[in-house]
Amino acid sequence: MKMLKWWKQDLTVGAIDGSVRRALHGDPRLRDFDAPRIRINVNERGEVLLGGAVSTPEARQLAERLVRDVKGVSGVRNELRTDAELTKQLRAALAQDARTVGLEKHSMVFHGMAELRGSASYDAQLAAIKMAGAIQGIRGVSNHAQVASAVASTPVPTAA
Repeated sequence: MKMLKWWKQDLTVGAIDGSVRRALHGDPRLRDFDAPRIRINVNERGEVLLGGAVSTPEARQLAERLVRDVKGVSGVRNELRTDAELTKQLRAALAQDARTVGLEKHSMVFHGMAELRGSASYDAQLAAIKMAGAIQGIRGVSNHAQVASAVASTPVPTAA
């Protein structure tokens, strides 16, 4: 019969995952906005993959430091993206579609929420909402765009 020494057993994936979550959600600098947006994946070797998005590069670095300090973590692959990176990707997607180009300049991502701003037709706004929602790391879309008229107004000739 093989005797296991509990104090020498490797931590399970579930135990490491729980410890990582507690570390991220327990830090007041990440707790409110960033920790809920971070996806965690732990493999059987104790390597942690951080995915999703955070507000700033500093929050990305902090999350990685906190995870590296967790007992049982053998490595960290940090694939977290910032709101600025998501904003850049959103604007690039909007610029590629002729219908949504009017939303490109002023739309942005803040705390993971895409805010569509500018002027576009109703159909273009629906397309922009789908585009934004498809970007990994964006957790919601808020449409503040104005409806642009599809038909340009032309002056009506007056009888003289």
